[in-house]
Amino acid sequence: MGEVKVNYDSLLASAPVLETEAELSKKEIEELPDIRESIIQIGKSHDNCFSNISDEMEINLNNVLTEITNLSSDIVTTVNTFSQAELALIDSIKINSIGLDNAIKYQHTKTYETSLTGYDYEYYQELLNKALSLAKTTRAKSTMAAIFLSTTFPHMNYFWGGGHDKISEGLDPTWGTPKVVTAAGSDTTGTKQPNSLDCSGYISWSLKNGGYDISKPMVTGELEQLGEKIPITGSAEKNIQAGDLASMEGHIGMIIKVDGNEITVSHCSGTGGMSITKMNTATGLVTEDWNKEANRVGQPYFTDIIKVNYNV
Repeated sequence: MGEVKVNYDSLLASAPVLETEAELSKKEIEELPDIRESIIQIGKSHDNCFSNISDEMEINLNNVLTEITNLSSDIVTTVNTFSQAELALIDSIKINSIGLDNAIKYQHTKTYETSLTGYDYEYYQELLNKALSLAKTTRAKSTMAAIFLSTTFPHMNYFWGGGHDKISEGLDPTWGTPKVVTAAGSDTTGTKQPNSLDCSGYISWSLKNGGYDISKPMVTGELEQLGEKIPITGSAEKNIQAGDLASMEGHIGMIIKVDGNEITVSHCSGTGGMSITKMNTATGLVTEDWNKEANRVGQPYFTDIIKVNYNV
């Protein structure tokens, strides 16, 4: 099959229709358990005729419900990551979509309920490949990779020094398995933790898997050298884009959305692991945080923006 050509104007024009249809589908899916229960009760009320069939029917209905729910989730994820990472980078197009923003929040919240331990490597690797294939530029692919780990992949904990022995091509099958923390300087050093990434390991992984020419994992200070570093306050006039980085002393994340004075940053935090934080670039204060363990709203957090040069 040849490459799919996307008409962006048409896609944006159809966004409200797509969101309406998604809401209708969501309601229909919510009704499926009731329909399932009705079918089961019909079967059980005729046990003298086909009791074994009704038991088998219940198992099949459960499987169908699971498959439909997973498919619905995958569709939301794919549409969401595509719109946020690719369309947000196109000049003269500004996305104002409450529906898609809520989709990112829903998907990020859902990851908290999915255990990283024993994750289905082949399933998520295929999803990652599909997501990355939708983006066309290195900046978009890097942003897509960052969004994938924070909104689609099972919730990742923070692992001190994680991702600094190497940058995995694609997902790392050992993520979630117990591993000794060997990097010095943390109260977790010497203990066994689920293998994952730290903040700079996460950004290094996102850049590498987005196609950026990075040969080895970088620490925060090195990542801050990838472009012009400017203070976060007043940076709205500096043409910040998705794919740029947000940093503070010893911590770094990737900007996945820009909307006027508000930036949305995905980062792997020592508090709660994978996080998404929104900040106002005029005030330098956090406006919203989806990390269940964080208490950042109304507080300063990231202090600088790194305008990454993707044309190297």
